Amino acid sequence: MPPVGRPRPDEATYGEVVGWLEEELDRAAAAAPNPGRRPALHRLSRTEYQNAVRDLLALDDLPKEFDVSTLLPADNVTSGFDNLAELLFVSPSTLERYLAAARRISRLAVGDTSMPPIVDRYQLDRDLIQDSHLDGLPLGTRGGTVIRSHLPADGEYVLTVEFAQAAREEHAVEVSVDGERVSLFSIGGRPLVRGASGVFAFEAEPPVDVRVPLGAGPREIAVAFLQKTGARHEGLVRAS
Repeated sequence: MPPVGRPRPDEATYGEVVGWLEEELDRAAAAAPNPGRRPALHRLSRTEYQNAVRDLLALDDLPKEFDVSTLLPADNVTSGFDNLAELLFVSPSTLERYLAAARRISRLAVGDTSMPPIVDRYQLDRDLIQDSHLDGLPLGTRGGTVIRSHLPADGEYVLTVEFAQAAREEHAVEVSVDGERVSLFSIGGRPLVRGASGVFAFEAEPPVDVRVPLGAGPREIAVAFLQKTGARHEGLVRAS
């Protein structure tokens, strides 16, 4: 106010009005202090807490290990809102749940660098045929497996790939982490070994170690054969 195009007071007049208004408000507050209703202490709701964790860790999507719905109590809801300060009270039990959630999430996010090396072993069914593409594995591959694991800390990890038997033909094996190839090596194609009885023996392929630096957190580790277009597959070659 006033409307656009109408005469307006000069800056000096504006200053006088603002000064007078401030003085009157200060005088009234000093004569009869009345701060009014103080807002309740507003804690984060369960949804707000999860969003804060997501932003602090710079994650687009939180993995299930960080799902706070299993760590925090449900919030009270009124008129469809669950973030009203009057409803988000802080009781001793609620505070303890929030502290416990913070401890768990921080351990998952930072990891324990003092922990000793841990070996996890994943073994496939020895009767699994390795001829066709499997869901969750990179396109252009066949057989193999994908492992979903939560790494406790940043560091160099050793992925050891073992095979149940020998491959008479040469095959390429790809190791990828979170969809990115970290190693490509070949197996098979070795000369046959004639035993004492004159029978050719097929020794199992030697294990292959892949060393790769990885960060803490959820990871998808995939191992699979590269598809050979137009070539005959050895359906009896199995990974373990």
